[in-house]
Amino acid sequence: MTGVAMLDQHLLSVLIGLPMVGAAMLLFFPREGRAAIRNFTLLVTVAEFLISLLVIQRFDGAKAVLQLVERAPWIPHTASLISSGWTASPCGS
Repeated sequence: MTGVAMLDQHLLSVLIGLPMVGAAMLLFFPREGRAAIRNFTLLVTVAEFLISLLVIQRFDGAKAVLQLVERAPWIPHTASLISSGWTASPCGS
């Protein structure tokens, strides 16, 4: 599986995890490097915005089903799964 295909299958995870990884990486920047911190933060923010545009592009609002779903085993040797996904439904339902 190529990197692009992997990103395409895990857009929600990347969208949620990228800011956390970026914040963790900021711990390794020196406090005196304010310009570097700002530039890195801007880079992470722009990447997050571009990934959110991919999510919006792949979401079909006409379907009232879970979309962009990711499922992974949560507890080994059980039938439990952890999943995430977005759905569109009429308000109030």
